[in-house]
Amino acid sequence: MKWQRWGRFLAAIIGIAAAVVVYATMGERAKSVPVTSPVRMDPKAIIESSGNVVQQVRGTRQDYLIEAERQLTYEGGFTKLIGVKITVRNRGGRDYEARFEVLSPGLSATRAGRQAAIQALAQHYAERLERQVRARSARGLG
Repeated sequence: MKWQRWGRFLAAIIGIAAAVVVYATMGERAKSVPVTSPVRMDPKAIIESSGNVVQQVRGTRQDYLIEAERQLTYEGGFTKLIGVKITVRNRGGRDYEARFEVLSPGLSATRAGRQAAIQALAQHYAERLERQVRARSARGLG
């Protein structure tokens, strides 16, 4: 019976020591900083996002890459891209890059049809860019 008394005494000492350690490590709760709402670029937009990338890849070949600093989506699905860079690789043996400050293609397709709409948009701008490059080359400007 003597070892049980020492066991209870040791358990009490460990319990008191644990309570002292917990009490010593407790501190004041940090004051919470009030959360401010982010600054909206356009209050009419229902979705705002930044750092957008859309690409189409077939096998190991990348057809196009659309990068935008910001994207605004409005009621009805209308989309506006800001700070856009469209890259089309290996089209007719050449790579093309077009930059736009603001691009409002009017992509109002449903979510399921958005990929086809983006592909058509990239195709349209790639063809337009290709025509401009050919016209400049024919005039001897580039």
